[in-house]
Amino acid sequence: MTRFMRQDIPVIHLVEMDQIAVKYGMHLKPQQQLAVGEGGVFKQTRRSRLWMLIVLFSIRGSLRVFLLTDFGHRFMKGAGPRKGSGQPEPMV
Repeated sequence: MTRFMRQDIPVIHLVEMDQIAVKYGMHLKPQQQLAVGEGGVFKQTRRSRLWMLIVLFSIRGSLRVFLLTDFGHRFMKGAGPRKGSGQPEPMV
């Protein structure tokens, strides 16, 4: 633990957690006890299939446009080495 203190890494002492909670005005125990099977962990979120299809087809369409148009060719060609990047010509 002293290694962390030398490196200025914050350390929480779990032994003194009740004193830390009182100091910062926090509660150690929850205000209300949830029943078994309740709470955010047990809730199921429903995803919209329509939005998933829209995103899927827009990505597919963007890739198709990128690969089949001149823009994709120019973009990929620009990433390679440039002409004249070899050795300079000797001066006479």
